[in-house]
Order: sequence, then structure tokens, then C-alpha cells
Amino acid sequence: MKRIFFLLFGFSVVISVAGQYSDILIPQNEVSFNLFSIKKRQVVDGGPQYYPYFFQGISYRRKIRGNLIRFNFSYFQKLDEVNTALMESQGNFTEIQFGVGYQRNFLEKMVQPYVAGDLIILGGRHEKENETIAGDFFEKIESRHFGIGIAPAVGVRLQATRALSFSLESSVQLLMLWESGTRFHWEPTVVPEYININDSGFEARLNPVSAVFITLEF
Repeated sequence: MKRIFFLLFGFSVVISVAGQYSDILIPQNEVSFNLFSIKKRQVVDGGPQYYPYFFQGISYRRKIRGNLIRFNFSYFQKLDEVNTALMESQGNFTEIQFGVGYQRNFLEKMVQPYVAGDLIILGGRHEKENETIAGDFFEKIESRHFGIGIAPAVGVRLQATRALSFSLESSVQLLMLWESGTRFHWEPTVVPEYININDSGFEARLNPVSAVFITLEF
């Protein structure tokens, strides 16, 4: 994933620099790379509520009369392990997210606040295992989820050069989620049981730092 990121990054640098020194070409396209995010993900019991992610997203924007139509792709993965004197917990969370939306920048200056909104579709997988140190309890959960919703966002953009800018963005994801999977539970004194997971519902995710973008224009 990181090799693809740096390959696309280098390719975009060449294009953007060429466009910067052209007297004819006016930048109408933008490619942004998400360098850093802080998002809500509860992977294992007792783990932190928010997790940092690095180099996990790319966005393309097209300028149309001062407005921007944007397309986003993100890939999140988090591996977690929590050990205590009595219990060991391991978790693995992966999620892929696609988005299409609109962005409006304000103030044609070096610092530009903006608002945006995206229609998002996401899918992912969640695995978790809990086991006591004494070996008298074991639990394993495997589930998949699918969601669709909207994500209003606010941000601020720093225009460093004609072809290079940086942005900080915060968002709220309002989602309808569907989850399915299995839960296995074992103890020495009870019959092992499999429980089917089949759930759906509304969820709101606050992402205080949904993206720190570096943007190349061409």
C-alpha cells in the first residue's frame, strides 16, 4: 500500500511542477494524499477510543467554476493487542471506504476555509479473540459490515504555492450499517456455542482529524 502511495505521489509531483511553470495551463485538477488521520475505531475491549492512521487515503478533485467535485478512497487497518494479568485480547479491523461529494472553498487567499459533503459507501471486516491466561475461557468473533451514508466536513487549506497546498479536515459520518458474522464461546463447564451475528442500525462517527492532506494541482 505504501509503495503505491509513494509511486502516485512522485507521479503527481512531476505533473504539478510542469503545470506550475506553464503560462498557458491553469490548474483544474487536484490530487490529495491523506498523510494522517485520527478516527474512532474500537477494536478490542479496553483499547483506546480513537486511533491514528498514516498514509491511508487518496482524493481526486475537479474544479468547476470555483466549486470542486471530489472522489475519495481510503483503506484502514488496525491490529491491536491488549494483555492484562487475567486476559489476552487481540483484534484486527480493516475497512475500505469510497466517497463522492462536493467541496466549496472560501477566500481566495493563502488560508482558505472550506466546507464539504460526501456520499460514502464502506465495507470491512472485524476479528477479535479473548482468552484468559488460565485457559478456562475463549471467545472469538468474526464479522463483516457494510454501510452507506453521508459525511459533512469542515476544513482549512493553506496554499503554499500555485501547485502545492496543505489541508486539515474534520468530519462526521452519519451511517446506516449492516453487520453479519459469528461468535464462538467456550468454557470448560458449558457446551461450546456458536451465535450468529445479524444486526443493523444507525451510527454517527465523529472524526476530529479525518484528514491531513497534501494536495498537488495541475
